[in-house]
Amino acid sequence: MEVNYMAIAKKPEERKKEIILTAKKMFSEKGYKATQVKDIVAEIGVAQGLFYYYFKSKEEVMEAVAENYAASIISEIENNLATGVSFIEKCNNIFSAFIRNADESGKLFEGIQIAENGIIHQRIMHVVARELIPLIVQLVEETNATDDISCKYPEQSVELLINGIFSTLDKIPFEDKISYVKNNMEVWMEITKKIFGVSEEGIHESQ
Repeated sequence: MEVNYMAIAKKPEERKKEIILTAKKMFSEKGYKATQVKDIVAEIGVAQGLFYYYFKSKEEVMEAVAENYAASIISEIENNLATGVSFIEKCNNIFSAFIRNADESGKLFEGIQIAENGIIHQRIMHVVARELIPLIVQLVEETNATDDISCKYPEQSVELLINGIFSTLDKIPFEDKISYVKNNMEVWMEITKKIFGVSEEGIHESQ
């Protein structure tokens, strides 16, 4: 393997990010199982020992990749919530963000779910729920003031919806998850309207 000596001079935080993004790219293209540590370092052009300075194993870098993947989804959702569309449109955008990222991730979505027998996926879903719930609670509280919805218990209602969906998805085989979400989008949107008491005005604005 030819070592790129110019790459060695990178700062530690830059190097670690480079390894994560390279692993993410290769997991997406080749798949988690088919990608080895030697493939990742060869793509970067550095010695294999440098990888182990930052990560103990392929499983550990996959966890960092999964965290990066989750952060991208949360960032997209935050941007969507900042737009001026209606409450129900924002909820639809949240569901769509998960579908779009899964569709565009190639083989990475599968890899996140099978790595360490699903343990990494469980951790990441917990992180996503922890980040997502306060965002939606804030949205519900802000929309309550406009009379577009009527939700007496925002925090409990959001936790019920998100944890319920995540719990249901956890029981679906990884190869069926994306199609399951797509097929149940309409059902989940109807449940969302009921839980948060979306007004007729709020429904019409989204149409």
